[in-house]
Amino acid sequence: MTNKLTIICVDDERNILLMLRNQLMHFFLDCKIEIAESGDEALEVIEEILSNGGDVAL
Repeated sequence: MTNKLTIICVDDERNILLMLRNQLMHFFLDCKIEIAESGDEALEVIEEILSNGGDVAL
């Protein structure tokens, strides 16, 4: 099984993140969309994805 590439959206406004994730899910069907509310949280998400053998596209 091939892991999906992951796109990480970062913004400090949760409503914007949720809307952005929903929009990206329609255009990037082959990617997993993750959200983070800060740069530190984004780095934690990236670390977790990479430690589980995943790839981060953006």
